[in-house]
Amino acid sequence: MAYMMRVPSQPSAVHEAAQLLGNTLRLAILNLLREGPFSRAYAADRLGVNESNLSRQLSILTEHDLVTAEMMPGRGRPMLYAINEEAVETMLTLVGNYVRGLPLDRD
Repeated sequence: MAYMMRVPSQPSAVHEAAQLLGNTLRLAILNLLREGPFSRAYAADRLGVNESNLSRQLSILTEHDLVTAEMMPGRGRPMLYAINEEAVETMLTLVGNYVRGLPLDRD
């Protein structure tokens, strides 16, 4: 991920959430996943981006458990990506609470 300045008093979880959600392609991927699981080729076509750009962002989302990846059966064994709704909701709540000055559930 690209470097983003960290405010010293800001909780590390808020900083991480801002880095993850502060990318337009990652947000578009999460938005598209609301419709259901998809393959990388399907998402690239729907979003109008090349698969290599999409692949990197899917990897980041998967590494941070916002998206799950499951190998599909068959030739070539493509991956099927799905949203981890609980993790996304937790992250959105964290950022929302931080912006509103409400207590945070985690560091």
